[in-house]
Amino acid sequence: MNLDTLETLMAASLILLLGRQILARVRVLRTYTIPEPVVGGLLVALLVFAISSTLKIDVRFDTALQAPLMLSFFATIGTLGRTIVSAGAANYKGGSAAAAGATYRSQNGKWLINGAVSVALSGDGGVRAQVGYEF
Repeated sequence: MNLDTLETLMAASLILLLGRQILARVRVLRTYTIPEPVVGGLLVALLVFAISSTLKIDVRFDTALQAPLMLSFFATIGTLGRTIVSAGAANYKGGSAAAAGATYRSQNGKWLINGAVSVALSGDGGVRAQVGYEF
């Protein structure tokens, strides 16, 4: 089973929401500030491994956006009441990319403002900005 770019992005969005729901219910993960994508991603990785091992169905995600999205994730991790600016670079399967971002999380931890820019040497790039409020 091969997922194209759009299907992979849709799956990633659902995995992120799954991670958010798990974090809302498991206090120890919140205590150690485990990110939502890590929680959801680990669960899905175990599920894909189980499907592959037992049913012999090979699940493959499109990796075209992997490097820019990973760089955006790592470039925008923030802590309470502080602004973090970071940059990174990666090389994956012959493709190189770089990213820079900034994140601010309010003192009460409820508001998050962040943005990131990533570009691959192939010329592909992305820009992200968001403002969020945690209920």
